[in-house]
Formats: sequence, structure tokens, C-alpha cells
Amino acid sequence: MNATVRKNNVVPSPTISDAGGLRTFSKWDEVTSHGYGTRNYWLYNGLGISKKEQTTAHFSADGKFVPLFHRKQTRLLAEPQHSRRLLISRFIHKPEVVGLKSHETGDITQWHQSALFGSLRDLVYKSFNYKYSHKGVSTPLRWPRQTLRVDDFYVRAGDYTNWFVLDVDNHDATAESTNAHLMLVKRLVSLMPALVRVLGGGSVFYAYRQDSPQGIHIWVTLHGLPRITKNLHAKVRDFLKSHSDPDLDRELDRRGLRKMQATEILPTEGHLIRLFGSCYRRVFTTTELKPKAGWFDAEALYRHILAKVTDGNPYPRYADLALAGLQADPAPDSPSSTKVEGCLPNLLITRPDKKGNYFASLVDSALNGVREADILFESYLSLLSRALFYRDFHDHPNQRHLVVSTVMDWIERKHNGMVTRINKGNRRNLVAVCHHIVRHMHETPPAIQDYWAKVRENDAKYPNQRISLVACMKAELKTPFLVTKGTLQQVNRLLEGLGGSQVEEVEKGYTYNSKVNPLPPSSRSPPPPLPPLVEARLRDHLARVKGLQARTHGRIINLARGLLDEIGLEGKRRIQWKRMNEIAGLGRGRRLTDRYKKILVGAEILKSWKFSGSPKVKATLYRLTDWVIREMKEAGY
Repeated sequence: MNATVRKNNVVPSPTISDAGGLRTFSKWDEVTSHGYGTRNYWLYNGLGISKKEQTTAHFSADGKFVPLFHRKQTRLLAEPQHSRRLLISRFIHKPEVVGLKSHETGDITQWHQSALFGSLRDLVYKSFNYKYSHKGVSTPLRWPRQTLRVDDFYVRAGDYTNWFVLDVDNHDATAESTNAHLMLVKRLVSLMPALVRVLGGGSVFYAYRQDSPQGIHIWVTLHGLPRITKNLHAKVRDFLKSHSDPDLDRELDRRGLRKMQATEILPTEGHLIRLFGSCYRRVFTTTELKPKAGWFDAEALYRHILAKVTDGNPYPRYADLALAGLQADPAPDSPSSTKVEGCLPNLLITRPDKKGNYFASLVDSALNGVREADILFESYLSLLSRALFYRDFHDHPNQRHLVVSTVMDWIERKHNGMVTRINKGNRRNLVAVCHHIVRHMHETPPAIQDYWAKVRENDAKYPNQRISLVACMKAELKTPFLVTKGTLQQVNRLLEGLGGSQVEEVEKGYTYNSKVNPLPPSSRSPPPPLPPLVEARLRDHLARVKGLQARTHGRIINLARGLLDEIGLEGKRRIQWKRMNEIAGLGRGRRLTDRYKKILVGAEILKSWKFSGSPKVKATLYRLTDWVIREMKEAGY
């Protein structure tokens, strides 16, 4: 009898099924092939899904249960959200390792992407919004359980990529190294169109720091399918070798810089690359992109990439910034060097030299105000803040706050219609920028710090010749006064002719410092905004207070701002009742002031107040809660 051989009826488990009327997938490649995707997937393809749309399918595997939507349920996102999402999707896929730069310490740490709560793309999207620039993007981690404040995000290459970056550094910059570095940048910029043609087409743009840049990133995007990363890098390296200049390579090597053929190519395995879009760095396409409505201008960059533009020239702008940060011209003895002609003369002459041009330009800005539009950070804020920090308010116990308040008062009175953010009423952003500058004051080049040390020494020796920058910033001129090295001696006579200043010398041990006398309430500069968490807590509490009219919310918020500004980081201070009413803006009445203070106690902003001193003084001791003091420190008060 013939044996009957039965075949095993092996039925593979279905990857697609219908459960409860909803389609269920167990393989991700089948999800996309059938026209489905998660909400986030469609979002970073430039498509949105209305909140009214219902889930039409699920992905279920390994305990995961993810809602899916069909392409028919999507709609095209409006600009600029459309470009922001597509731009992020263009450069961030699913990196295995990400880098986070701490806002508090400046340290860069690597994390596996699974350690992040949520999507890296969503975090980068938030970083495009410059309202986060003064405190960093809140980034929660799964393990260890903590939340980091992040200034910059970094990604590392996978096996395939359709973009790369040439990282051209000039760390520990000197006049000689900067000259050689700029020659290399100029040569690489001229070679970019040819390189992109060799690689089959694409676009080129550039990224650099806005203040004292010591390097530039050259971003190259390639069209078509992703390339093998190692092969792409080898092809770029061969191109750089074949176009290298022996004279330039010798000069670079002499100055301790990488030769052109050894230029670092990122991203590579094991190396992170910082993504573009930060508030304090600029992107250059065919022009330098400016913030748009408080956001990084992703729309302009995405259009640039789609247009496959490769001939943008950032060299004049980048050279100006690099030289201004160095505060020196290129060395004249460098072989085959070309002197860089700057398009911002006020940047190039403001350097600490023996001719006095640096100080004269500062006095000119302090007296006359802003004269050039849209270069506020590099030409005015940074330079004046340094001068106040290292001279007028040096060693003052309230140094940081005085610098910020003095500079903000100067901007508001002397912007001359040249500051877009003032014209649009966006004061909060300028305050955040000033706080950022002060927090990073330790990054000031040693040569600049030495210069101000010598200025303080001369102030002590020759007090009668001292010119107070604070007095110049507060002086109101009817007509502009041209300040040069030759007219510096006339500045003090000019100030005397204007009725003097609100500035006087500090006695004993601080002869080179200045302090600002109390001003009448009408001339005080507005207090800085509340730290974001403090304002959110207060607004939430106000919404729950019964019988409080909506128009009163603003008064109480202004009282909180004034109190934090008056009390400061020590967390406690005695304030006379007249001054308290000035802060509250309530005249001589005390009933409403007491009510408002009780509301601040209920919001856990004000800890307590206690009458102290004689009835004649009528001063009250006010205390802030500990968490408010912490938030003030984080906000740079």
C-alpha cells in the first residue's frame, strides 16, 4: 500500500486584516504601500489631517497599536507650516543617535533616539520658533527621567544620505589664521557649482554663527535617491583633492588649519552635525535669511532647495562677521592674500587698537543711536553690552540686570525707526536677545577683555577725562554729533551742555564704575517680562479668581513684573508704600494694592509681606517664593 504523504498546510499569518471594521496592518512597508500613514507621517509630507477625521486603520505589532489615516483624509498644509515640515523631513529621517546641546551648561550629549519622548522632528520644529531662544527647547527624556533645555539639535549619518556638509573651522582664531581661513572659504564657494554638477545636481546653502563666527557650514543637498554615505564622501574627497591649491594648502598648514583636501565632511558615522535654524546663527542662500514673524524662514530655504541654486556667495557677509568678531584685519604678510573689503564699515573699525577708533565708534552709537537697519545684534547690542559689562557696571552686584535694562532703554529711545522688532512692538524678543548676550559674556575674546581692563585702569588714573557710556546712552541730542578720535574730548562738554547726566562715580574702590541714580517713574525703563512659567502660573490663577474683571489681569501681571524687577534674585526686599503704589500703578490708594498682593500670594509668586521699620518710613519686607527665584535665574534676571 502506497503511503500517503500529507503536505503541511502552513498558512502564513495575515499582515492585513479587518478587525471591528478597521483595517489592521502588522508590517510598516505595507502601511505606506496601501496609502496609509500616521498623523506625524503625513505632517512631515506637508499634509495635515483635520481633528474631525476618524482613524480608518491601525498598525498592530509587538504590543504597539498605532492609529492610521488614508491619504484621502489629508489636506495640504498652508504656508509657512508646509515648508517647515517638508524642510525638516528633508534632513531628518530616523537617526539612531541624536545630539542635544544643553542650554544650561553648553555641553553636547548623545542619546539614542528611543530615549526621547515624542519625535525629534517636532523638537526641531519648535526650535525654529525663536520665542524658545532665551530658554531653550524643553526636551523630556524617558531615561533617566529628566527634562533638558536644548539650544541646538544634532544628527548622525546613517548608511544612506542625500545631503552632506563641508565643515570649515577656524577655532582659536588669530588674524593670520582668519586670513587663511577666509581664502579657503572663498575658494570653496567658487567650486560649489562644479561639485554639485559632478554629483548630479542639487543646491547649496551656508550656515554660520551671527556673532564672532569661527567657522562655516557648507550644506549641499542632492536630488534623486539617497546615496551610500561612504561612497558619497569618497567622491567629494576626490573632487577636493583634484582642485586643491598647493600655495593655499601650505598657508593653511602654516596656520594650523586643515588643508582643503582634508576638509571635514559631515555627517559621518560617529560624528554629529548641528542642524540649521537657530536664532543666533544665520543661513545664507543667495542672501542672508532674516527671521520671519519670529520664526526661522524655512519657506525661503525650501524654495531655494527646490530651485537647485548653487551660486550663492556668502563670502562678503561672512568675512565681515569673522573680521568683526576677531576685531582685527588679516595679516598683511600672508602670501597670495587679498584684503577683505567689508560692507559694514562700523564693524571693521570697532576694534580695540591704540588709535581710539573702537571707543569712538561706541560713543558715537551711544549718543546717536541706531543708524543702520537690521544689523542690531552684531553692530550695536553685542558691542555696547560688552562695554557696559566690562567697564561701566564692572563688579557691580546687579551687573547683568543693569546691562540689559540700560541697553533696552537705549534701544527704545534711539532706535531711529531702524529696528524692525521695535516698529512691530516685539520688545520681548529684544529683551531675550540682551539676556542671551549677557549670559554668554564669558565667551568674549581675551583681547577684548584685556582692552577693557586697560580702560578701567586709565579711568582710575584720569577720572576727569572719563567719558561715561551710560551718560551718552541717556543723553538726548537734538542734532547728530559726529564722534571721531579727534572729537572724543568734546563729548564731556557736550554732556554738560545738555544739563549733565543721571550718572555719578561710585566711591572708594569702584572709581572706574558707574551707577544709575533713581529716576522718576515716568522715565524708568519698563521691567523685563515675567519668566514664561511664572506668567503661565499667574494667568492660570487669574482665570480662577472669582469677581475679577478681565481688564484687571493686565494690571496684576504688570505688578508682578515690577515686583520681580524691584526685588531681584535675592528674593526679599523692603519697599516703601509709595514706591509699591508706583509699581502697581495705582496712585496713592492701598486697598487695591493689598488685594493684588493677595492674588500674587495665591498664585505662589509672592511668599509673604511683613511691615517693618518705623511708621514714618512705612516700609514692608516682601519675599518671593523659591521656585520663582529659580525661574528668574533661568531667564537671566
